Amino acid sequence: MNAFIFLFFLFSSFIYAGEDIEIELDSGNIISIDTYKANSETLFLQLPSERGLDRDYISIAQQLAFNGYDVWAVDLHNSYIISKYCSSINRFNIDDLLELIADVNKKSFKNIFFLTSGSGAQLALKISYQWQLKNPNSSLLKGYIFHSPHLVDDKHDFGSVTQYINIAKYSNLPIYILLPQFGTKFLRGNEIAMQLMKIIYTPKILITDKDLTTNIKVTLAEPILKKYHGK
Repeated sequence: MNAFIFLFFLFSSFIYAGEDIEIELDSGNIISIDTYKANSETLFLQLPSERGLDRDYISIAQQLAFNGYDVWAVDLHNSYIISKYCSSINRFNIDDLLELIADVNKKSFKNIFFLTSGSGAQLALKISYQWQLKNPNSSLLKGYIFHSPHLVDDKHDFGSVTQYINIAKYSNLPIYILLPQFGTKFLRGNEIAMQLMKIIYTPKILITDKDLTTNIKVTLAEPILKKYHGK
């Protein structure tokens, strides 16, 4: 039986192995993507954190593909030849990434969910905000899954009250936040959720003890985009 299970997972990993593709954009930049195909209408767009793609992204992508969802893991650090450090996420070209979304829109996908961690959440929020401003009638973007999102403005003075980046307040898409119980952001869970809420409606916050890696679910109800200035 153990041998059968091993062969099953080995076979599954082979069937849902990633395929590297490159997309050349109008800017001349070439974006490298590790794709996991399921021939579905739903795409999980995996964005890197400030440290690059998560080390576990392959197993997650294979499982999603096995469950019938396509995954594109976008290797932005290597694509732009940028070192992995705290503010590296701010050096990626938003217009390039909007063009990438437009390319996805031309394919068979009808739904896109952003999947990322750390400061990658900032990038996902910026991309989706600009996409919605430029494509107000598009329903392509469906939401986000953030693992331990870093939404703090790193330029605030040490010892002062924590300041969050402005873009954190300008999403009207559903957001799932995954916070490990023993992670540094767990105790700030409600505070992070409040940054992502709409002022008009109180978001629904669900705390669950059954899954220690899933502690907060935030549903944003108000579909009105507010004018956004800054970062």
